[in-house]
Amino acid sequence: MVLENRSRGIATLIAIGSLIACLVWFGISYSVVFNGLGGVALRSPATMQVYGMSLFLIVLGFLVDHLRSTGNRTYQLNSANRWIFSLGAASQQTLAVLIMLGLYMLASKDQGVSRLFLLWFVVGLLPVLTLIHRLLPQWLSKHLFKGRYRYDAVVVCNGNTGNDRIHNWLARHQWYGVNLQETINLQDLLEENGDGFKTELEALEPELRKRRPAMVIVHHFQLDSASLVKLKQLCDRLGCRMIVALDLDPEFAKMISIHRDGDLQLISIREEPLECPTNRILKRLLDMAIALPVCLFVLPPLTLLVWLVQRKQSPGPIFHRQMRSGLQNERFTLYKYRSMHVGHGTESQQASRSDSRIFPFGRWLRRTSLDEMPQFINVMVGDMSVVGPRPHLPQHDAEFAKVIEDYPLRHFVKPGITGLAQVKGFRGEITHVGQIADRLRSDVFYIEHWSLPLDFEIISKTALQLWRAPETAY
Repeated sequence: MVLENRSRGIATLIAIGSLIACLVWFGISYSVVFNGLGGVALRSPATMQVYGMSLFLIVLGFLVDHLRSTGNRTYQLNSANRWIFSLGAASQQTLAVLIMLGLYMLASKDQGVSRLFLLWFVVGLLPVLTLIHRLLPQWLSKHLFKGRYRYDAVVVCNGNTGNDRIHNWLARHQWYGVNLQETINLQDLLEENGDGFKTELEALEPELRKRRPAMVIVHHFQLDSASLVKLKQLCDRLGCRMIVALDLDPEFAKMISIHRDGDLQLISIREEPLECPTNRILKRLLDMAIALPVCLFVLPPLTLLVWLVQRKQSPGPIFHRQMRSGLQNERFTLYKYRSMHVGHGTESQQASRSDSRIFPFGRWLRRTSLDEMPQFINVMVGDMSVVGPRPHLPQHDAEFAKVIEDYPLRHFVKPGITGLAQVKGFRGEITHVGQIADRLRSDVFYIEHWSLPLDFEIISKTALQLWRAPETAY
């Protein structure tokens, strides 16, 4: 697509411009510190190699940041008018450079790099890159998308001209050299010409020949595939580009993604990052990196403590075992430290704030979420993950699915010891339908937006809750 290719090209040029500015600032910083200030001198040729390696890592840092950004977003020229956008983009690049340099210095333990030079370079890098992101996009747009490369666009619709979404979209893309020339309503054309034209395409052709736009955007146009092919052939004969805008509900459009596979175009309803084997492997490695030390070093002494207190307050088995629903709704045995008296006989009843079934130490375990620690065993065997939707009893799943129709979506991924819903405070006893909806909304967001940084964020927030438990933890 024209606009997508232009956006990607602009993103690449801005990345190159930012890199050049960074390297120039590196040279200026080097010159000022070692020549202008006169108080520091290079001690040996080996030190020069260190600065050469620093330059290489700066280039690598910019490359990594650009590849990461290219996969997630295109550069928004209309947003570049705002200082906050420019500062955000510059901050990401500065962070990438600092991470690369920091890892190198940590690994090499080299003392030859001047701390004064690093301070000068780092302090000035962020404002330099911010200025690049604020000024370079406008300069590129002004000089790259002018004259022959500035296109007039015509919107072709079929009756509905009151929808401003397509016009707002075009307004945002004026930076990319696209100007809205006119909106052509086919119904108006047919009414003006009476029976002069038998088809909508016959009415449209003379209008397009008269205006000769560079781009035709079809919107609110109910045509079958054969008619779209004919319209495309008409645009080809006139030498103009054709874009078909899907008129989807905005909320629905947020959920879909379009994929091409051979001669098929597929629309998927939601993104599922964990369907990528690489992502699943990364998540599993994170699970094992956390669960293995916990099982080896934390669970043994904690289990001994729980057993000793249980003997005094509520004799019985250390662990409480329950069947829960997991990935693809498969059943598995979940392990917890027992926090209730033996023989209460009401396993499916949710725990309440002043539940008489819970013994005193068990209440503390639940309050601090330490009763969930044995679930790291479930993580080790692969039934659960450290982070994911909390697993519920099968009978509760059946009840909740009756009142929330999309509730089964939670089973697209492994259940977790903690989750996005839990760190948002959606935990504890469920007393009304809204609480189920809140949890499901968070769980579905996690499924559609999973990433390692999101897992780290949830884990860190969960760790804080161990010290300051939310009110719903009982």
